[in-house]
Amino acid sequence: APRYFLIIIIALLIGAVFGACTWFLLFTTFSNTAVKVYEFSLFLSIMMIWAVYLCANFPGTITIDTLNQFRQAMGITEITDAHPALLTLMYRYVFKISGGPGLFTILQIALYALALTAFLSYLNKLGLSKKITSVVAILFSAHIVNGIYATVLWKDVLYTVALLWATLLFLKLSIEKKQFFSVSNIIQLSLCSAFIFLLRHNGIVVFAIILVVMAIAIIAFRSVKPLAVILTTLILVGVVKGPVYSSMDIENQSLSAPTALLHGIVYTCMESDFESELLESVVPMEVWYDMYEPYSTNSFAFSEPAIQNNINEKMNDLSTTVVVKEYLRAFANHPFLIIKDRLYGCNA
Repeated sequence: APRYFLIIIIALLIGAVFGACTWFLLFTTFSNTAVKVYEFSLFLSIMMIWAVYLCANFPGTITIDTLNQFRQAMGITEITDAHPALLTLMYRYVFKISGGPGLFTILQIALYALALTAFLSYLNKLGLSKKITSVVAILFSAHIVNGIYATVLWKDVLYTVALLWATLLFLKLSIEKKQFFSVSNIIQLSLCSAFIFLLRHNGIVVFAIILVVMAIAIIAFRSVKPLAVILTTLILVGVVKGPVYSSMDIENQSLSAPTALLHGIVYTCMESDFESELLESVVPMEVWYDMYEPYSTNSFAFSEPAIQNNINEKMNDLSTTVVVKEYLRAFANHPFLIIKDRLYGCNA
C-alpha cells in the first residue's frame, strides 16, 4: 500500500508541474508580459516536454560512437580525436561531478531548449505572433523525432545546437547588417564557429563557409569587425587543437575511414560490371558483398565477417584521398547506382 501511495503522490506532483507550466505559457502568450518572462515560459515548456522523453529512457539513448567516447572519458582507453576529443573531455568532467551521463543529458536538453527559445523569441521580435511561436515550440518539442533526438547522447546533438544558434546569428546579420557586429554577437558567433569545427570532423565545411562569409562581410560593410570573428574563432580552435590537446597527450587523428564512400563503391560493384582494385586490396569482393547492408554502414565495422577480417582497422589504413578518387570513378561510370546507394542511407 505505501508503494502505491508513493506512486499516486509522484503522479500528482508531475501533473501539478505540467499544469503550472501549461498555465504559465498560456498566460504569457495571451497577456502583455515582459519579453524575458515570455522567453522563460517557452523554455520551461520545451524542457517540460523533453523531460518526459528523458524519464522514459534515462539517462538517454547512447550510440556506439558515444560508448567509445565513454570508455575514453573513464580512462579505459586513451583519448584520441577520432571521435571529437572536446566532447570526450566534456563527458569526463561531467562524470567526475555526477558519476554518470544523466547530468550531461540534462545540460544538453537545456542548451537545445535555450537555442530554440532564442530563435522563436527573435522571430516574435520580428513580428511573428506569440500564439504562433508558442504553438511551434510545443509542436516542435513534442514531435517524437525531436523528443528522442534531444535525449540522445551523441556528438550530432550538440553540433545541431551550435548550427541552430549560428543560423539565428546569421538571420540577425541578414537583417541588422553592419549593426550586427556587437561584442556579444562577435563572441557568440566565434564560439558557435569553434564548436561547429570541434564537435564534428565534417563541421570543417560549415566552419570554412562561416569564415568566407565573414571575409565577404569585411568588404561589403567596409568594417574590420567581422575580422574579429575570424581571428577569435581561429585562436579558439588553435588553442584547443594545439596546447590543450597536446597537454593531455590527445592525438589529432585524421578522419576515420569514409565508410559511406566504400559502401557506395561496393554497391556499384554488386549491381554492375564495375571492378575496384582498391576494395580487392583489402579483402576479396565476396567478403564485401557478405558485409553489405543497404541501409547502414555499421555492418562494415560490426558484422561477423567484418570482425573476422579486421575490416575496421584495414579501412582506417586506407588513404581518404584514394577512396574519394575511387568513389568519383564509380560515380562517373554508374551515377545512378551511387545515388541509389545514398538514398538507401537516407532510409536508415
